[in-house]
Amino acid sequence: MIRAEASAADKFAAFDLAYSKLLERLRRAKDRKKVHHGRHTPKAVREATATLEPASASEPIYVEASNHQEPTTPPVETSPYDVDNDIPAGDSPVLIRRKVFPAASLTLDDAVDNMELVGHNFYLFVDKETNTPSVVYRRRGWTYGVITLDSTCEPGDEPVEEKIHAYRSNDQAATA
Repeated sequence: MIRAEASAADKFAAFDLAYSKLLERLRRAKDRKKVHHGRHTPKAVREATATLEPASASEPIYVEASNHQEPTTPPVETSPYDVDNDIPAGDSPVLIRRKVFPAASLTLDDAVDNMELVGHNFYLFVDKETNTPSVVYRRRGWTYGVITLDSTCEPGDEPVEEKIHAYRSNDQAATA
């Protein structure tokens, strides 16, 4: 965005001054985009992509890319918890990546601590108290939320239990 202001005794004189300033600023902005290094001008996109094959209109790009992979690529080391199953979402180029991690049985306070150590906004764990899969997540401010799965509830039912838990309350801190 380029702006200019000017003041003068006459509104037409002020307009002419502002117009002159605008033209100068536009010229400087265009000049900044020019390459002033002799023959070191960058290649045009048309020239840089001239040798590439055009993408197929009949199949998605990720399928085409997997067909043209070079066999000389070294094998990728994977963790025992990685699952090789990128699931394409129909004809969409969107992939759904599934990852499997070991289940950690933790108390709610330890899960919050681990979430803060990892630096994420949520942390999956198995609640040591109830032995159910749970996720702790960061809310606005310095509050946290916990979502726990209950296999006995049907979708649409009211929440079974809702309570507020004090983080590292005084009686827990004294025993720790």
